[in-house]
Amino acid sequence: MRKLIIFFTVSIFSVEVNAQNQESTIKLVSPSVVFLNDTKIETISIGGKNFEVWLKNISNAQFIPKTSTRNGSSFLVYDSANISHFLVTADHVAKEMTLNSDIVINGPADRSIIFKLKELSLRKDSLIWTSSPAADVAVLLLDNNSEILNLTCPEIACQKTIQNGN
Repeated sequence: MRKLIIFFTVSIFSVEVNAQNQESTIKLVSPSVVFLNDTKIETISIGGKNFEVWLKNISNAQFIPKTSTRNGSSFLVYDSANISHFLVTADHVAKEMTLNSDIVINGPADRSIIFKLKELSLRKDSLIWTSSPAADVAVLLLDNNSEILNLTCPEIACQKTIQNGN
């Protein structure tokens, strides 16, 4: 899997740098760029025990959880040799994601399509990321049978990116 990431990165950025090539490279790669997002209830540890943090509205005495959002960009990669799809992101982003995290893609007519990461993940019980010990990179093997892959990363675009770099 490490070779795939290195090859993908090198092939994208080895394209001759000029305005026309940059624009065509961006158009080729952009369908595979996605956004990961998750909102979590904040917690605090007191005396070795974890507690959720809730806020009380002074005017009506209602409680709401204090939440924070974790997000980051990622991209989809298609390995035509092994007929496999991968989601690649920063390791610090991957550590914050769960099966119920949102993944946002740019759909037809530039409309956002939002679905859960569990709909793409090969494993349905947990996310198993492969991380680099030396770099802030994480890779997740995806379910090749997921209908969402047809929307997010057409094999032709992903395959050309990996094989040709342009």
